[in-house]
Amino acid sequence: MHAGDVRNEAPSVACSAAGGRLSLLRQAQLVAGGLTLAGVLLGTFVAPGFHLLSGIVGLGLLHAGLSGRCGMASLLGRLPFNRGAPAV
Repeated sequence: MHAGDVRNEAPSVACSAAGGRLSLLRQAQLVAGGLTLAGVLLGTFVAPGFHLLSGIVGLGLLHAGLSGRCGMASLLGRLPFNRGAPAV
């Protein structure tokens, strides 16, 4: 399974079994929710242009739902803390 492929992932619980880390799906949900909330709040209280951030995140979620591939999960999977333990 590729890092961004979430089609066959089982429903997640609070933490995955691998060292107490959150699953990529859960991380993607947290980032998407945080960016959407930030876009709404900044668009409401700072400048209306920030509402575009929420729209872009929504388009990404729509794409992930239709295609079964999540670009944000792919990016999160490349971060150092999401890679396996270094080979000894």
